[in-house]
Amino acid sequence: MRNSLLLAGVLSLLLITAPSYPSADKEEKQMLQQLQNEVTVLQRQIRDLQESNAKYNGQVTTLITQMLDNVSSTASAVGQIKEIIQKSQGDFTAGINASNGQIAQVNEKLIATNNRLERLSEKLIQLQHSIDEKVTPRLEPNPSNPEQLFAAAYSDYARGNYDLAISEFKLYLEIYNQSEAADNAQFWIGEALLSQGKLPEAIAEFDKVITNYPKGDRAPAARLKKALALLQAQLKDEAVSEFRSLIKLHPNSAEAEQARQKLTELGVPIEEPRRRR
Repeated sequence: MRNSLLLAGVLSLLLITAPSYPSADKEEKQMLQQLQNEVTVLQRQIRDLQESNAKYNGQVTTLITQMLDNVSSTASAVGQIKEIIQKSQGDFTAGINASNGQIAQVNEKLIATNNRLERLSEKLIQLQHSIDEKVTPRLEPNPSNPEQLFAAAYSDYARGNYDLAISEFKLYLEIYNQSEAADNAQFWIGEALLSQGKLPEAIAEFDKVITNYPKGDRAPAARLKKALALLQAQLKDEAVSEFRSLIKLHPNSAEAEQARQKLTELGVPIEEPRRRR
């Protein structure tokens, strides 16, 4: 800027003193005037540039200040978020620990309650048997009356007199093996043996229901009970085969649905896989 002012002053001086020199002609004056004009334009451009630079520098400074403020605000917000997260994690951990403790206490109470219920159930069963024996007189079997004979046998089964019930059901079958209740009598013999834990004998009696009364209403239940007894006897393959036979022969029965559930629990296919040829 100082150089341009100096140059402009020199040019002005030359223009003023030019008329005193005889050798200065008109063309030289015009050249000097043009040069001065160009210097003036250059001065104006320099001034505009300086103003633009000053304005730009001010905008940049303002922008940088704003950015610094935003960075500071963001850092502060991040710090607050970290504090909130840390506090939330602490509260969450404390909540989990408290919940685990509460769950453990509830489980202990449930176990204790179940134990009390089991003991109470045993006492109720004993009390019921006692009441039945004292209040309800035992039915005496009457071989000449099929209904009374069957009722007496079932009454002894319900009381837990399994050996007596078995002998009475067998007597019923000897006399009334062609009656409609014959398959029921055979079935309850198997149930009485199963209640005594005599698995092979129970399986054999259920087999008689299946073989002698294949179209009777007790056939599905006999197959289910046989399969369950086979499972208790650790004969899984035979039990699975019996479950599948039940589903195939009586697909719409309630026992077939129980068989499907049992096969699913055992983790085996409901239908027997086809063998590859």
